[in-house]
Amino acid sequence: MGKVLQIRVIAYTFDPKEINQNWPTLYKIATDDAYNKKEFGLLELIQKVKEKVLFSEDLNSKLKNILTPYIDKLNILCTQLEDALSNWKSKNANEISYQIEDVLDNAEEAVKEIGYP
Repeated sequence: MGKVLQIRVIAYTFDPKEINQNWPTLYKIATDDAYNKKEFGLLELIQKVKEKVLFSEDLNSKLKNILTPYIDKLNILCTQLEDALSNWKSKNANEISYQIEDVLDNAEEAVKEIGYP
């Protein structure tokens, strides 16, 4: 890293439209009110679903119980991702990104199995 030129290792969603395409049920949970209708990335999806599970009184308890273990795992993985990125471990960050997507896939399927919405 130079004195003027800063180097960053980041993770971001290239095309936010892919969030709804890949995880439509989780996207629906995240955007069930007017405040959350704008496009957002994968990490924001995780945060929005987490907030719904933890704080929403409108989300039914069965859905909250199903999503809680996935949110717990995603919290751990997101922390690991941040750590890998901050320590310039791009290979580790890449591996973690696949794990995050796998957990989201599993959460999507679990929610669909109960017939949500």
